[in-house]
Amino acid sequence: MKKPALQVAPLLAPWFIVMVSVAMVHQVAQKIFGISQRWVDSYLDPVLLMPILLQLVLWERRVLFGKGPRYTLEWWRIALICVWVSFLAEVIFPMISSKFTADIYDVVCYVVGSLAFGLLWNTPESKGVPQGVATIQ
Repeated sequence: MKKPALQVAPLLAPWFIVMVSVAMVHQVAQKIFGISQRWVDSYLDPVLLMPILLQLVLWERRVLFGKGPRYTLEWWRIALICVWVSFLAEVIFPMISSKFTADIYDVVCYVVGSLAFGLLWNTPESKGVPQGVATIQ
């Protein structure tokens, strides 16, 4: 029996690749090369986190839960994930470790990233999975 193809098209979306790349370059620049820019260090990662996380959740729902390429995340689900991440990152983590700092502006960044995802990228795949390139057998 042939295994079903694992769809990776959502993870190959150009905007997703750019965001993941920017986040990785920022982390390398900051942690390895010691390049620091206050505003970028403070708010780039929170803005990028939500679209990246939500795209991964969308992929999970479409592929692992079998919702299919036309499925999109409901606004209530996007809001719930945003609230959960905000609570975890801005309340729980700072209570557990002094390496984390609660910042209301991070919550604003999570909301902005969530809204951007919901308005710009939470769309059904119109053509489904591209032939060959977007599947893993």
